[in-house]
Amino acid sequence: MFTQTNAQFGHDFKVSKNNEKLKLGFTFNVLNLLNQHKIMAVVQNPFGKQSDHTEPYDATGNVDWLALTKNGWDYLASANGGLGNGRHTFSNLYGLPSLFQQSRAAYVGVQFTF
Repeated sequence: MFTQTNAQFGHDFKVSKNNEKLKLGFTFNVLNLLNQHKIMAVVQNPFGKQSDHTEPYDATGNVDWLALTKNGWDYLASANGGLGNGRHTFSNLYGLPSLFQQSRAAYVGVQFTF
């Protein structure tokens, strides 16, 4: 489950007793206050290269949609080279985290309203 705790603190001070509109304000924002590092994405391509595919091809070199939809397609046999395709190189990064939650960040602001 993805959770992130943010906090914002702010305060305004009156600068003048004669003019109520004059204010000086300070804000302090903290994103990811608890500094959580949740995994946001994992590597989903099981092959070593992006160009490796396991789709069935017909004699003309186009994707055989009939084999995919009606007859069923054994993608594991294709990936292992059992269906006449060349053997694919599997990636050792498959299933490992590739994107994490952003670390804690703090922002300070000053505002003068007149």
